[in-house]
Amino acid sequence: MPLDLTIGDDFRPLFDDDLIGKVRYIALHGGRGGAKSTAAGIAAILRSRYMAGYKVAVVRDTENSLAGSFHALLKGLITSLGFEHEFNVTDTSIKHLETKAEFVFLGTSKKPDAIKSLEGVDLLIVEEAAPLSRKVLGVLFPTIRNDGAQIWLLWNPPEEPCACDLRFRGPDCPADALVIEVNFNTANPFWFHTSLVTEELQARAAPDDPAHLRGG
Repeated sequence: MPLDLTIGDDFRPLFDDDLIGKVRYIALHGGRGGAKSTAAGIAAILRSRYMAGYKVAVVRDTENSLAGSFHALLKGLITSLGFEHEFNVTDTSIKHLETKAEFVFLGTSKKPDAIKSLEGVDLLIVEEAAPLSRKVLGVLFPTIRNDGAQIWLLWNPPEEPCACDLRFRGPDCPADALVIEVNFNTANPFWFHTSLVTEELQARAAPDDPAHLRGG
């Protein structure tokens, strides 16, 4: 099926290969409904289709169930994009059949020492990054050592500043970081024309959520 994408300006850095080697961190923060995970997922999927041997690691604090995880989101996006014949999707990984690019998944709370095993990663996606401690981030970031490797962080800021807020929204933000606020009601939303993402937006923008979850 034709690839029908409209990319809001807020998300263009995720799709800009010219930033590889120039920008190490892309930090997307904001309330639910901003489609941060969807945008990151599609951008990573597209890269995996043309970057041979590209390795993507997806990390979050808790990875209890793949059914409700970034793995499930990627699986749904691959199908919605019409790429399901290009990928081998297992319970623990996703691999492109031609380029051999691979997605692996890790929960830090149950296996904190496993962070150190993230060798050869070209892209680290830290989803729901708010619960991660300063100590975990301090171990995680130096582990990603490939030339030109990027780290994408996605989080809904809590009421009290988290470690990601302090690192990327404060005065000591790294010079090689792009920090972007994204909310469901911003002027440049990301839209992908499938019912899957429409449902995700509705779920993440539930009207009874606290204001700091909706608006970041």
